[in-house]
Amino acid sequence: MRVHKKNTEICLFGAGGHGRVVASQMTACGYEVLKFADVSKIGEQVDGKFPVLFKELSDIPHFPLLVTVGNNNVRKTIQQQWQTLGNKALTFSYDESYHSLASIGAGSMILKMATINNGAVIGEGVIVNTGAIVEHDTQVGDYSHISPGAVLLGGSRIGQLCHIGANATVLPQISICDNVIVGAGATVVQNITQSGTYVGTPARILR
Repeated sequence: MRVHKKNTEICLFGAGGHGRVVASQMTACGYEVLKFADVSKIGEQVDGKFPVLFKELSDIPHFPLLVTVGNNNVRKTIQQQWQTLGNKALTFSYDESYHSLASIGAGSMILKMATINNGAVIGEGVIVNTGAIVEHDTQVGDYSHISPGAVLLGGSRIGQLCHIGANATVLPQISICDNVIVGAGATVVQNITQSGTYVGTPARILR
């Protein structure tokens, strides 16, 4: 779901660090009327600008909603509950020219300086964070998080609910199954078929 930027009331669910970053980037892109929902920060002002007006999904009017929670499982739960209520999830991109030939799923966030190249497919509720690179024909599963500076090389496959750490690299044509954490700076040189946490170069499971 994409909306006209100016004078459209938009709600961000999640007023933590990631929500603050998304709000500042949306403001830079011309979105003017932002509100927050958060279960623990009702009544606060995010960065002195954005009011936290709502606590539960049921409290939120039918605004376009983007779930700005960094935790993959929590983000999935909230977005799917919102969609079950018959609503659509907002998709945000800081600069659409960096992924004009890619597919971006509902509720995903493509942040500043992130690049997604030709034929890449980004699932629902995915975070492609600042400066990350998703190369051509790569697939990223629903509710995964590609951290700042991470690089997914051509034709790689990332499962659902994965977290690729900052400055990690996944080599071309490599597949990673669901529920995998790749540590910061790691290099994935062979397929990962078992859920878990992988660190180092080459990346190995952390027992």
